[in-house]
Formats: sequence, structure tokens, C-alpha cells
Amino acid sequence: MGNQQATIASSQFKLGWLIGVIEGEGLVGLYRTKSGAKTYYYRPVIKIYNTELEFIARCHEYLEEMDIPHYIYEGRPRLRVTGKEYKTLYSLYIQGIKRCQKALAVFKPEMFTGQKGRNLSLISEYIDERLSRPMTQRNQTREPSVTELKIVEQVRLNNLRGKGAGSLNDYTLSTANNAVKI
Repeated sequence: MGNQQATIASSQFKLGWLIGVIEGEGLVGLYRTKSGAKTYYYRPVIKIYNTELEFIARCHEYLEEMDIPHYIYEGRPRLRVTGKEYKTLYSLYIQGIKRCQKALAVFKPEMFTGQKGRNLSLISEYIDERLSRPMTQRNQTREPSVTELKIVEQVRLNNLRGKGAGSLNDYTLSTANNAVKI
């Protein structure tokens, strides 16, 4: 009985650790992909970036234990303006409808806070919407529906950074007042 409790605690720790990693080092989004001459569709993706291979290896190990399919990419080193190389960037991808659907069975959106949780909920809606529509003849990719495009736009807005993101601490100078909180 003690070993079973230790196993449950260990798997809960690993799930919590991965949630923290996705919150801190990850990206949750939808990527536009071309299919054929004029057709586009959007692919759900959960990514984790880091320059430490051991860190990515640990993520890989935990995802393997949870039976979540994924890919690992090694980026090419780039040169800085100073001539020194940046560290190699490693990326772990959970990409595509089936893989993300399997990940969402483990990573519930309510386990996340803020923008990542909202995007996971939206991706879950996107997957449900996409799978609810029949494929075209010969399983060709079909145009996104209006609902899918609305979800894509909301995910894009959630992922905005910098100017235009509307952060809570955004202050704009005004001639009437020295600063106006937006």
C-alpha cells in the first residue's frame, strides 16, 4: 500500500512539475499551416523551450510516462552581434489535433492559471469544433469554420506581448494628467 501511495504522489508531482514548466517556459497556441494551393488550417501546439538539454530530457521522460506523444527539436546556434554564439535552443512540441487532445486529457485547463489555461480551454474547443465537422472527399483539409476562426483570433489575442497587449500595468502619458492608467 505504501508503494502505491508513493507512485501516486510521484505522478502527481510530475504532473504539477510539467504544468509549472508549461506555465513558465511554454507556449500554448494555434499555428497556421498551408494545405494545398489555397487552403489553410490551424494546428494546435503546446511547446516548451529551454537551452538546457537535461531540462528537456526530464520533460521528455515525464511525458513518456504519461503516454503523451511529442517531438524534440534542436535549434541551430545563432551568432550574436558580438560574434559569440547563443546557446542551442531545444524545443519540445506536442503538436496536432490528436496529440494535443491526448495531452488535454491529462493537462486540464483548470490546472493552469491565466493565459495558458484560457488558451488550453480554447484549444479544447477548437479540437471539438474541428472534429465535429465531416472531412471533405478523400480526407482533404477543409476551410476553417467561422467558430474556428473566432477561437484562433482569441488565442492570438491571448498570446500578444508588448504594445497592444493591454497589460494591467500599462500607463500612457497624457497632456491632461501626467499618467493615465489604461
